[in-house]
Amino acid sequence: MPPRDVALRALHAKVDFEVVDAAAELGAATQRRSDAQRRSEQAAARCDALLLELRRLHGSATINPAAIEALRIAYRGAVGRRTEAMRESADAARAVEERRDALALLRKRARHLEHALRDEAAAAQSSRAVREHATLDDLWLARAQAGRAR
Repeated sequence: MPPRDVALRALHAKVDFEVVDAAAELGAATQRRSDAQRRSEQAAARCDALLLELRRLHGSATINPAAIEALRIAYRGAVGRRTEAMRESADAARAVEERRDALALLRKRARHLEHALRDEAAAAQSSRAVREHATLDDLWLARAQAGRAR
C-alpha cells in the first residue's frame, strides 16, 4: 500500500474518532440546553405566580404590609433567578450551535478524506491497468518478433 494511501487512511480514522467525540459533545450540549430551558421556564412560572399573588394582596380589602414586602423580596429574587436561568439557556443554545458547527466541519473533512481515498484507489487501479497493458504489449511485441525471426 502506498505511503500516501496509508497516511490518508490514518487521517480518516483520526477524523472518524473526532466526529464521534464531537457528536457526543453535541449530545451533552443539547441536554444542557434542554435542562437550562426547563429551569428558565420554571423560574418564569415562579415569577408569574409571585406577581399574581402580589396583585391579589394589593387588591384585597385588608392590606398586610409585611406579607406584601415579603412577596416583593421573593419576587425580586425570583426575577434574578429567572434572568440567570435565561442567560444560562442562551449560553447553552450558543454552545449547541458551536458544537453543531464543529461537527459539520468534521463531517466535511471526513467526506473530503473519503473522496481522496477513492481518488487514490482509482489512480492506483489506473496505474495497475497501464502497467498490465504495457506488459501485454511487451509480450505481444516479443511474440511478434519471435514469429518474424523464424
